[in-house]
Amino acid sequence: VARCRGGDPDPALALALARSGHRLARAARLPWPPVEAPRPAPDRRLRIGRAGSLPGGRPAWRTPGGEALGVEAAAIAYLRLAGREALHAENWLWSSLFALVFRELYWLPVPGRLPTARRSGPVDLGTPAFYAARQAAAGQALARLEAEGLGPFADTFSGEIVAGLSRVETAIQVGRRLPGKMLSTVLYELLRRGFAAASGLPDVLVLPGAVVHAPHFFPSTMPETAFLAEVKGPGDSLREGQRVWIDRLIATKIHVELWTVSE
Repeated sequence: VARCRGGDPDPALALALARSGHRLARAARLPWPPVEAPRPAPDRRLRIGRAGSLPGGRPAWRTPGGEALGVEAAAIAYLRLAGREALHAENWLWSSLFALVFRELYWLPVPGRLPTARRSGPVDLGTPAFYAARQAAAGQALARLEAEGLGPFADTFSGEIVAGLSRVETAIQVGRRLPGKMLSTVLYELLRRGFAAASGLPDVLVLPGAVVHAPHFFPSTMPETAFLAEVKGPGDSLREGQRVWIDRLIATKIHVELWTVSE
């Protein structure tokens, strides 16, 4: 119980400890405050056909064009059929946006550390220590990002090799279309907790566009804003890290959904 009361900097682990502590304290007849559950995302259902299995055993789903794809790719294909763009926002996208926004911080002088002029990034990149050593400059970059979006950071990029940056043109094209609030919220978590914080981030990014009615989805009306969606197939449930990310996004008024796929 004492260990659980100590919590943890990782929000997902802190939630797991709180739940374990609640059960242990009840068994030991010790006091424990109520554990507040993370806020759930609105659920949108998608009914499509199964198409056997993919290599490795993952279920395959049939797309409008007859392809057999994983659940995220199939959901994106059905959304594209309705006229909206989306992509599977894996770690490469967020690490690239991170590099575009914070690359000027990579080579800031840090007390007690040697310069890293011949490297593509500092040795503490992707860890909480990166933010701790550059907090003031990072805060200024975040404030500008939220107010102005990715544009100013992309406009000053001149092709330098930067750790974490890949698929540059795609990352810039996508990033320019995202609201600054969404970018600053996600990148702040990667700053504060390191790149490991990307685990649990919703896997589908729906780009802004016209309001559309996607016939295979229920509800069918898609909002015009950019939003994130976590896609789950039958028998697949949310992990703690995913619940924490959804709660964080809702708290900062960023639209996020849970897409439940079934036959």
